[in-house]
This record gives sequence, structure tokens and C-alpha cells, in this order.
Amino acid sequence: MRVDESAIVPAPQCSTQDGAIDPPISANVPAGRDVAGARADTLPAMDKSHFASDTRCTLVLRDAAGKSRPANVYVYRAYDAFLVVRAQGEDGLVRKIPYEAVERIVSSVEVAPAGRYALPAAMLDEKTWRDRASMQHYASSPGRGK
Repeated sequence: MRVDESAIVPAPQCSTQDGAIDPPISANVPAGRDVAGARADTLPAMDKSHFASDTRCTLVLRDAAGKSRPANVYVYRAYDAFLVVRAQGEDGLVRKIPYEAVERIVSSVEVAPAGRYALPAAMLDEKTWRDRASMQHYASSPGRGK
């Protein structure tokens, strides 16, 4: 079967008003902005007032290399300098997250009393977390199937 070459139409190229061809989308994002357009330097600084105890949150965290990473966490306590959270769906570690590492809150849902995780108060005390970043906690409960 022969193809009539005169029927083939080249794909249109996107161009600006002056006739120049547009650069890729990633090149159109101004410096200091994420793809959604929010200025990284104008995002509000996170603090204790942005979080509540016994909530499940999806956060965007900045890792040690400076990359944004998603995190699903259960917030146990919010202190003046950091959060004490439990990682959801990963290793289940109880972690300390400083507010400087939190870029933004994607979603936050309050947990009903029947679905809350319980830890002894001494494990959640602020002085317990001064010199540690994470803690492995093993729990068993017939209600949780563990």
C-alpha cells in the first residue's frame, strides 16, 4: 500500500508571538518556583500552629539532599521545635521531624478515637526526643490484629 505523501501534514510547533519556538515546559518554570507555581521562598514557615495531635497528614518533606519527598504520617504531638510522628506504610518508626524539614501540608485528617495509635506518655515527652531522631516501637493489640 502506498501512502500519498502530500496528505501527510507536519505536526505544528508551538511558538511565541515573535515566532521563536517555545522551550520545554520545565524551562518555563521561573527560578525559585515549583511546577505548581508557588514561590518556594514565600511559602509560610511551618510551626506548631499548623499541626494538631492525633491527625493523619500527607506532607512534603525536604530531605538531606534538598529534594522534596512525600510522607504519610500520624501526628502524635506537636512541640515548639519539632513533631513526633509515626510513619504510615513504611517501616512504622516513630520519628522526630523538625518544622524546617516540612515544606507544606498536602492533606490533614483528624483520626477518630477508635483509630488512634497509643503510646505511653513518657515515650512522647519532649525531653525523650531531644537527642534522638527515631524510635522503633513494637506493640501488640488484639484489636489491631498485631
